[in-house]
Amino acid sequence: REVTTPRLLVMEFVESFKLTDIEEINRNGLDRKVISKRVADAFLRQIVETGYFHADPHSGNLCVDKKGNLVYYDYGMMDELSP
Repeated sequence: REVTTPRLLVMEFVESFKLTDIEEINRNGLDRKVISKRVADAFLRQIVETGYFHADPHSGNLCVDKKGNLVYYDYGMMDELSP
């Protein structure tokens, strides 16, 4: 499946769906509370533990796969916190 264009470089395609797609989450038997905790834990770990974080995590850039793993897209806006 070719998705790279002259204006968009796609290095890898990862099958996933939006966190806001509740029907798909339910269809795959995923626990919304577990996913919510994973999202919160991921943000906290990025900021508190590493200080390096994804600075644009909207629903188009943060999805979930059929196993419940978080899938981040578009690393164009990353930032680092200084101590």
